[in-house]
Amino acid sequence: MITDKTFLEERFYANEISIMFRKLLVTRANIDQGEEVDMASKKKRFSELIEDVMIKTNQETAKDLLEVGFLNLPRDEDKAFIAQALARLQIEQQKFEEAENWAEKAISRLPNNFTMHDTIGQVFKRKLR
Repeated sequence: MITDKTFLEERFYANEISIMFRKLLVTRANIDQGEEVDMASKKKRFSELIEDVMIKTNQETAKDLLEVGFLNLPRDEDKAFIAQALARLQIEQQKFEEAENWAEKAISRLPNNFTMHDTIGQVFKRKLR
């Protein structure tokens, strides 16, 4: 469904559909006690969908799913948040060049959003460790 351009360009609901897919791909839930989390934000590391994909398959499949979203969702805002999630996924895999590339794509789409700039800072910080 996410690759169906006519579905995503549907005149009356395109914005709502795009937001729904972005939420599925990038919205992180708040933490529960004892869970593995991103301590800086008090959120789970990835969206529930991406976490489930990583558990049931692998991180490469999760990356592929995020890339499909990046390529197919029409709004720059959606692409920025998906690129940010891809950068964080690449940081976890210690693929810092790829992470930097995705972080730069996020910044280019939402240059005034500080969280996009923070993500590239996290790339550099983790690269130095």
